[in-house]
Amino acid sequence: MAMDGDFYIDIEETFQQISSAEVITVFFPLLGKTLLVDVRTDSDTDPLVRVVQKADGPEDRVRRLQRMRPQFPRPDAIAMIIWSHQLSTLERCGVIDQIRDRLVSTDRFSAVTQLDESLKMIIELESAEIVKAITGDEYHTLWSASDK
Repeated sequence: MAMDGDFYIDIEETFQQISSAEVITVFFPLLGKTLLVDVRTDSDTDPLVRVVQKADGPEDRVRRLQRMRPQFPRPDAIAMIIWSHQLSTLERCGVIDQIRDRLVSTDRFSAVTQLDESLKMIIELESAEIVKAITGDEYHTLWSASDK
C-alpha cells in the first residue's frame, strides 16, 4: 500500500486490475474527465486510449464504449480507478507505467503514443483548473476580505 495525502492506495490490487482488465478507466473527479484505455485488438483495430467525459455509471460507460468500438463484445472486465489527486501522483505510484506496459504488450505502439497524448491533455486540463482556482473563475471563495 502507498499513501497519497489522506488515504491509502492498494497499489498491488490496482496493478492486478490493470494487468487483467480489458478496459481500464481512470476517473479524475476534479476535471470531470476519464482516461479510457481499451487494450482489446483485432487484425484491423489497435487499442484505444483517449480522454473522455465522465460516464453516469458503469453501464453508461459500457454503452459508450460499445458505440466507440462496435466490433468488440461487451468487455469481460473493467478496472475503474477513481483518482482525486493530480496525474503526477498517479505517475509516482507506478500506475501510468503499469498501463503503458500493458499497452506495450499488445505490440501496437500507436497506443503508447495515444497514451502520451492523453496524459499531456490531462496535464493541460489540470493546469487550466489550477488557473481557474487561483483567478476565481468558476470557483467561489468561502471567506472573502469583504466578510470582515
